[in-house]
Amino acid sequence: MKYKIKTMLGLLFMGLSVGLSLNSQESPNHFPEIGKPILDFEIKNIMDYTQTRTTYSELKGKPTILYFWSRYCPSAVRNITKVNGLKQQFGEKINIFLVGGEAADAGVGKHVFLGMEPGMENLKELYSNLKQEQGLKIPVAFDPVLFQRFVPESKVPCIIYIDSKGIVKAITNAIDQEKVKLFLAEKDFFFRDLSYEARQKAITEKVDQFMPFESNGQRVKNPPFLYRSLFTHYEKEGVRVPRISNTIDAVCRDNSYRKKGWLQGSATLSDLYKLAYFGYINSKGVLNDYLYLKERDYNQLILELKDKSLFSGVNYETRKNLFIYSLIVPPEKAISENLQGMMQGDLKNYFGYQVRIEKRMLPYWRLTVLEKAKRKLKTKGGDYRLKSDGFTNFSFQNVSVDNYIDSIFYMVKSKLNMPIINETGLEFHIDIPETSVLLSDFEAIKGALKKQGFEMEIAHKEFRVLVISD
Repeated sequence: MKYKIKTMLGLLFMGLSVGLSLNSQESPNHFPEIGKPILDFEIKNIMDYTQTRTTYSELKGKPTILYFWSRYCPSAVRNITKVNGLKQQFGEKINIFLVGGEAADAGVGKHVFLGMEPGMENLKELYSNLKQEQGLKIPVAFDPVLFQRFVPESKVPCIIYIDSKGIVKAITNAIDQEKVKLFLAEKDFFFRDLSYEARQKAITEKVDQFMPFESNGQRVKNPPFLYRSLFTHYEKEGVRVPRISNTIDAVCRDNSYRKKGWLQGSATLSDLYKLAYFGYINSKGVLNDYLYLKERDYNQLILELKDKSLFSGVNYETRKNLFIYSLIVPPEKAISENLQGMMQGDLKNYFGYQVRIEKRMLPYWRLTVLEKAKRKLKTKGGDYRLKSDGFTNFSFQNVSVDNYIDSIFYMVKSKLNMPIINETGLEFHIDIPETSVLLSDFEAIKGALKKQGFEMEIAHKEFRVLVISD
């Protein structure tokens, strides 16, 4: 039962991002279409703007970007600070509006934790906290009507680029400085089409997940082989390919996601090497994971290469340095050691790198607790409880240290270059009072922990590590 409530914030958002995107749609006709004029619309309940409402007819003549977001998507909220920076950079050359909203049935028939309840007043409170923490200075609207009218399936972030003539140039989920520069210069820029039409096309073209890949990512029916391995680049314009399994063990048994003996999907080169040699892909900085807790396996590769470019600069939008790997063996051959050996051979044959697993003294984040803080932290009992808006505050009741730390680092752990290891020695559960902290800021979280009596410092210990060299 130790891991029953592991990473509650992260698991919560995984569930809500799916469960709250299923609002009903009256007709596809109200969604904007790329390459066509935008129909006039009204933006209501605007803050930090010269007026509380406006229409597109008033905005026309200047390029406009609408950034739709919801509290139930961490990446959409996390990128608000980037959008704010772009507005400050490009100033009066462009209209940029944040538009917060949610599905028409948000929260209906679903469990929502305290502090994450749907509703525009609650969303305004979250934004107010973000604004205070991040110094946001950008027009923001809280308009569920426009949100539901323009955002297919309520999936966010949804970013609509409208040129000065009122033509929709892009509907996608990414924004950056280069895109905005090209947009302002009236030049084409790459984007992943996430319009209503594109989403509907993806549904109609969806194929059986139990079909193997071809070299272009397409699937093939009735494969004429019993064994095969395939390795290729994940092409920018190719069909969408799901991510590869997190563990080799999962491929060695039948389940609802894949056939036994079928290991295939998209991945970074680092993850492919981890699968091949460790048998699992661990998220960078994971404190605990009940599926593959490997405290002594380091979460980074050591690259002793002249050219490390294939392992860096990964871009999930353009698919730079992403690969498609497919290994299919008969069910009776689906044994972890067999699959890992085949993967190792394929990687060796193509890249030619020397690979070894060594034991080395390596840095990590050591978590300890002050003796005087232990009594204050010890739980007073009661049911487990989490209260948080998911981004700027939290409180816990009767939670283990492992689950507490893993939860509050959920937004930043993928960017950590060292693992976090709990060395507090606390075997009892703890209570954490209401704490205000920006959960996307690693240093801010460390500061909050320090106030609670925890200490985080860089230490060294022996880990198993994957070393790749020329």
